[in-house]
Amino acid sequence: MPELEQVVDSREEKTDVDVFLDEARLRRDAAYEFERVSRDMGAESLKMLNADQWPEDIYKERQGKRPMLTVNFLPAYVKRIVGEARVNRREIKVLAQTLDNPNAKVPAGRLAEIRGGLIRNIELQSDSGSSAIWALECAASNGFGYFRVTSQQADDELYQDLRIKRIVNPFTVYLDPKHEALDSRDKKWAFIVRTLSRDEFKVLFPGKEPSSWKDANDQFWSSTDEVSVAEYYVMRPFAKTLVKLSDGRTLEKSDWESIKDELKEAEQLVHLNANTGMIEEGPAPPGSNWPEETMNPMPTIVDMREVESHVIAKYIIDGYQILDGPRAGKDEKGEFILNFESNKDIKTPDGKTRDKIWPGKWIPIVPVWGEMTILDNGQIIRRGVIYNAIDPQRMYNYSRTKQIEDTALAPRPKPWMTSRQAAGHETELRNQTLLPYQLYELDGAAPPPFILGDKSASTANSEQVLLAENELKGTTQIYNPMLSAPSNETSGRAITARVQQGEITNIVYGDNLDVAMKFLGDILNDVIASFYDTERQVMILNKQDKEELVTINQAIIDDETGREILMNNMAEGKYLVTVSAGPSFTTQRIEMVTALSEMGKSQEDPLVRAILLKNVLRNSDWPGAQQTADEIEEIINNMKAQGQQGAGGQEAMAGMGGMR
Repeated sequence: MPELEQVVDSREEKTDVDVFLDEARLRRDAAYEFERVSRDMGAESLKMLNADQWPEDIYKERQGKRPMLTVNFLPAYVKRIVGEARVNRREIKVLAQTLDNPNAKVPAGRLAEIRGGLIRNIELQSDSGSSAIWALECAASNGFGYFRVTSQQADDELYQDLRIKRIVNPFTVYLDPKHEALDSRDKKWAFIVRTLSRDEFKVLFPGKEPSSWKDANDQFWSSTDEVSVAEYYVMRPFAKTLVKLSDGRTLEKSDWESIKDELKEAEQLVHLNANTGMIEEGPAPPGSNWPEETMNPMPTIVDMREVESHVIAKYIIDGYQILDGPRAGKDEKGEFILNFESNKDIKTPDGKTRDKIWPGKWIPIVPVWGEMTILDNGQIIRRGVIYNAIDPQRMYNYSRTKQIEDTALAPRPKPWMTSRQAAGHETELRNQTLLPYQLYELDGAAPPPFILGDKSASTANSEQVLLAENELKGTTQIYNPMLSAPSNETSGRAITARVQQGEITNIVYGDNLDVAMKFLGDILNDVIASFYDTERQVMILNKQDKEELVTINQAIIDDETGREILMNNMAEGKYLVTVSAGPSFTTQRIEMVTALSEMGKSQEDPLVRAILLKNVLRNSDWPGAQQTADEIEEIINNMKAQGQQGAGGQEAMAGMGGMR
């Protein structure tokens, strides 16, 4: 791994563009070298998965001359891992981490519900399931996959929405190799590379000429027709001052400076008129000694501390120039900001986060890993389910090809005859390659030669085919019952045991997806208040996937204090993110409807049958289901009120058609 001669994150005050780009190139080289073995293994695995399974030298030797069978078992193993994740959908849940504030207008639990519902809607609008599943498929195939969180301009609106997007080619991502967290949240930098044609480059970056990367020993440099451009996420150091206020809040000093005048204006001195018992504005009259009190007192600073923090900035770079990034100035058309010294470098004068600055704690790139091995030098080798199955798959191809060569493609047996017997067939004899028989001269002193029979595959070769097939299952731990294929197991218990054995062995893929989804939830929870910071209506999804329109950050006047407050303030409170895995709500609902329907068939009590039917309808989506459920609920209430569980109830149920 190349050593960095100068680490920019040491708060070098005179960092310039050349130093910045030198470090970027060194970092990219360090990431490539650290991951080189895993990338080579992953590339070989993908070739095998794509049925390119014969070594090049053997392929050239056999091409057009001898058969080369490819019986590709490998996609089924990847599909098995991906299929399990599709069935057991991961759900991000948001929990309130603080107790309800007695003065809060919205309970903490409701704010957590809104936040969680908004995250679910972001997932739905982004089709995040496909992004995560694609990353998992890459992890199972080649050992690593990625997806990301980004923002996009809302349609016909001034604000932005959060979106989750897949990274199609995992080989375009380079992460800080010094990260230790399994979800890589502690990474300090990352690259996502795009290859552009020179015409595309000129359209995206007018007035710029592409420059190559320093080293031309791998794919990461510009060619005659194409140029590589990288999104370079980097944590830049930033010192900030935190103040703790007497009302319990902790703010950045710059934020305190921006609101303290407003808080000062909200202060109000009042006094109690002892004669009338009424509270009046202003100070008490001189000499009255009436009690005075300050309403809405301005909080004071009780503690102040300077802390080292960071800013996540995104630069677009090629080999020797910055093409885009955070810029100075109110209109963001100044020089690129490389050193963040104050809040004005992060936010524009109107309080908005500058373009190309991510307002969160973590670089928003989420990895999904396959299986991992750590070498004694600290290098991490990542591989998918395919890599260990490469040799058994090739052995199977070799053995099956040999079987075909020994049987189907073997020469047909030819009868032996004398020249006298062949007389009159001289024309056929001119082409010896098509001769359907062999000639011999009768020799009375010796018996005639024996007739050649069919050439069949050897027992040893057939055993080799079976051995290779078993080794494929052993290396992947995915057996026939898991692929819905016939197997030696005949009893239900044996089949279940074999399936569970394979699932436990490959559970690492599901666990790594859980870790990735937890990191995704943390990223969204961390930045949601930064992107959803204005008053607007948003669509949220509840736990039953039902839509609800909610107004967030709604400014209202508090009746008690007369001050303006925000309802459903997305910046209020602290929250914890968890992830659960299981069948989707739709699947659970179908199972529930089926179970309730089966239960209803065995019930004789009309009231119980009516209740079950109502619940079936409540969980149905066909037109009129909810209206019918309301009507049945009214009948149920009447039955309960009148105690009708006899003839009257039966007549009511008969009128509805019952559940049978």
